[in-house]
Amino acid sequence: MEEYLNARALATPVHLFDAVMPCAGADAFLVMRSEDAETRGLPWVRLLGTMERLNSFPQDAVQERGGWVLDRDELYAQAGVKPADMDFFQAYDDYPVINVMQIEDLGFCA
Repeated sequence: MEEYLNARALATPVHLFDAVMPCAGADAFLVMRSEDAETRGLPWVRLLGTMERLNSFPQDAVQERGGWVLDRDELYAQAGVKPADMDFFQAYDDYPVINVMQIEDLGFCA
């Protein structure tokens, strides 16, 4: 913990161990009907809404806000839910500070 807390700053508030290391990876999802997943004994989820967005504003010299707030109402309308209805949320970004921005922009800090 001391090594983490004392790591050199890269760009406030990001320090050395907050930055993503060079890596390459992959994820995969099988997309099929729920009946087919059940037949195969596979766990499954139903996507209620989805959206893709470049999460920054090009006019910002430093990213201090995310772009998710621009689409969140449409996304929740697609899904028919709001943050208070959810018991699980997964945010992802290479930098932890951006996860915090996602959580705020998507309405989980109200």
